[in-house]
Amino acid sequence: MSGARPAPGVGAKIGAVVLAAGLGSRLRPYTEADPKCLMEVGGRSIALRARNALARVDAAPVVFVVGYRAAQVRAELGSSGAEFAVNEDFAATGTAWSAAMGLRQLAESTDVDRVLLIEGDVLFDDRLLDTLLGTTEPDATLVEPWRPEIDGSTVTTSPGQMVRSWTHTSERGEDFDPANCWKLVNLHLLSRETAFGELLPAAAEPAHRQRSLEYVLGRTRSAHGGVRAVPTDGLRWVEVDDAKDLERAREMFGGP
Repeated sequence: MSGARPAPGVGAKIGAVVLAAGLGSRLRPYTEADPKCLMEVGGRSIALRARNALARVDAAPVVFVVGYRAAQVRAELGSSGAEFAVNEDFAATGTAWSAAMGLRQLAESTDVDRVLLIEGDVLFDDRLLDTLLGTTEPDATLVEPWRPEIDGSTVTTSPGQMVRSWTHTSERGEDFDPANCWKLVNLHLLSRETAFGELLPAAAEPAHRQRSLEYVLGRTRSAHGGVRAVPTDGLRWVEVDDAKDLERAREMFGGP
């Protein structure tokens, strides 16, 4: 795992971690029988859509972190070549803990140069991965200008579009100011140095078991001086948190 690494986007080996362990409680009653990542949009599950998009950019290995109804996700993706890390304590841990599990398995299984870290409830136009992988920055995250109808986890930026702060919705204070605020798409691209050397040990700290990924990212130093916020430039995406989001996803990407 030592030696010179390719420049960003030039012959780099890409691995991926997809976070799909959660209960999806805001999407009940849909998630009483199926995990959120298996909600179908346009005849395909969110998880399978993500798997196909990652295959398109030759990401390998692809590790899905599963927990709630893990067997169903395995059954859906088992023939796709995906790997699995199981968060048995999914009901009592946050996305940072799941990220640590996935990153640990990815670090042990292969010698990747760049890591795509994806929330498993996001539907997105496949071209967004091209946009993200096309950045010259080693560490980057996709964003869209914040507006109420896409409320959720956010970042603020400094000049040059570098991320200054990360905030999960649940950790937002009363002083929230939408000015210079960007909604996270929850598709991140990290160098191996940041993913394995900085984020993994921070996310695996016992004190962070119940924390969000955004909380830990906000306290993680980029190995390359910062994370660039990359605009979506109008490409489609939907974060499916509740029934209204699912309806919007089906309107945008196709019916049930």
